[in-house]
Amino acid sequence: MATKRQRGSVDALAGEIAKVATTGPLELVAIDPLASMTATAEPNASREREVSIIVRRLKELALRLELPVVVTAELRRFVAPGVKARSGTSEA
Repeated sequence: MATKRQRGSVDALAGEIAKVATTGPLELVAIDPLASMTATAEPNASREREVSIIVRRLKELALRLELPVVVTAELRRFVAPGVKARSGTSEA
């Protein structure tokens, strides 16, 4: 089952996945990208803290349902001043 979702709560998504898992076997859950997920964190929490909560909840889901959960994330790579970027990358 493939669905496209807007940015949403990890708890809502975990509930949806658990519900689908009761209707038939799942072999894999793929989430692309991690940036599309949110988590309830304490006020003024950093995005790093929020990502930590998301990853922890997804791991708990994977263990509970006994299935792999694959999550993609964009990484920004910065090239230090004076270092030439490798060919084939978009950094300059």
